[in-house]
Amino acid sequence: MNAINVSNVARLAPKWIFTLPGTHRPLETTPLVVDGIMYVTAANEAFALDARTGTQIWHYSR
Repeated sequence: MNAINVSNVARLAPKWIFTLPGTHRPLETTPLVVDGIMYVTAANEAFALDARTGTQIWHYSR
C-alpha cells in the first residue's frame, strides 16, 4: 500500500499534538503504537494515548 507517496507528501499535516504536562521534558524513546494505543515515556513517566485522537487514556508517574 502506498498511502504516502511523492504526489501527496506535501499535503501531509499533523492531526493532533500531545504536550507533556509540566516542564518541557524530552521523550525517552520513540513512541510505540500497539492496537491503536500510543505509548510515550518521559523521565519517570508513561502515557497511553488514543493514536487516532491524541486523547490521554492513562498516565503513570513514579
